[in-house]
Amino acid sequence: MSSIHSDRGIAESPLSNGDLAPTEASRRTWGTYDFAALWIGLSIVTTTYTLASGLISAGMTWWQGLLTVSLGNVIVLIPMLLNGHPGTKYGIPFPVLVRSSFGIRGANVAAMARALVACGWFGIQTWIGALAIDVLMATLWNGWADVGGHKAIAFGAFWLIELAIILRGIEGIRWLEQDRRAAAHRWQRRAADLGFDAGGGIGNVFSESSKLVTDDQSFWSLFAPGLAANIGYWITLSLNIPDFTRYARDQKSQVVGQSLAMPATMTAFSFVGIAVTAATIVVYGEAIWDPVALVARLLGDEPILLVLAMTSSSSRSSRRTCRGHGRRRTSARGRGCAPAGRGPRARAATRAPRSGGRRHSRGPRATRGGRASRAASCPRARATRRASP
Repeated sequence: MSSIHSDRGIAESPLSNGDLAPTEASRRTWGTYDFAALWIGLSIVTTTYTLASGLISAGMTWWQGLLTVSLGNVIVLIPMLLNGHPGTKYGIPFPVLVRSSFGIRGANVAAMARALVACGWFGIQTWIGALAIDVLMATLWNGWADVGGHKAIAFGAFWLIELAIILRGIEGIRWLEQDRRAAAHRWQRRAADLGFDAGGGIGNVFSESSKLVTDDQSFWSLFAPGLAANIGYWITLSLNIPDFTRYARDQKSQVVGQSLAMPATMTAFSFVGIAVTAATIVVYGEAIWDPVALVARLLGDEPILLVLAMTSSSSRSSRRTCRGHGRRRTSARGRGCAPAGRGPRARAATRAPRSGGRRHSRGPRATRGGRASRAASCPRARATRRASP
């Protein structure tokens, strides 16, 4: 009886609401794959592409700039994992976690300060996306540049797209990052291949990278501020990372997913930015750091290809998520549901006899050693089992 009164008191307290309450076990569905997809989606963006540009133009070599970027992200990963731990352990978001250090009232100040920084970052990212839409529209329609406030219109359009995703909550962010992960990887790989091919090979491209330097400052004079800038790139998110890790299945999911994806993707995409920009010196005789301007210059005469290039990051991948269960279908046709990121064990769960033309887990016997597959929790799988003789 006391626990019932306690739960009721918490629910009626002005210090708690649906967003601040601990995440229920049924909603903790994020696995290693989900956190890796989150960081791949967050890292493969225009700002990461140009992250090393300031360091190189100031006097660093390409590998010194890349080393600085990599080291900065490894350092910021430490508070990211430490602050993510209580989010997973207790299922609480950042505004609740910060009460332990700032108190109940002071936590409001910390949460609002973090929110203001987030608003600024959101505006920067929206502006970058708006510039891409503006370039796209100018290529598709010659009269776009004559439209009054065309950049403001592009900004509003991109903002509405973001709003539609945000209104879906944390699952909307998860869907977006999972969906664009494969497309982002393909874009990164093709950009690097194109740069090396057009630049006459890897050796020639990086020999030309010396022309990216426009100043002659020493490495050690640039290292400390450059490292601080790269740490600061994600330091604010390391504060409120519990807003994401509260949905993790366990500590291993958030630790492994973040550790594998964040430093590696940030370093790899910065490398792509350096390589492709160095290649533009060979091809165009000038350094083009802005990937939007580069794509427009490459495909300006091919509007259809330009549209495809600028929208590929939001295209649907062949893997779709089973709504409400945090699992992905193994194909676009929905042949079976498997735990996200489980590899061979997930495929083994779909090797049951066909029923109604579709394969599903048949429960404990579908996995080695008699362990029940998580795929069995998919509603379509349960319906199939009930319909089977």
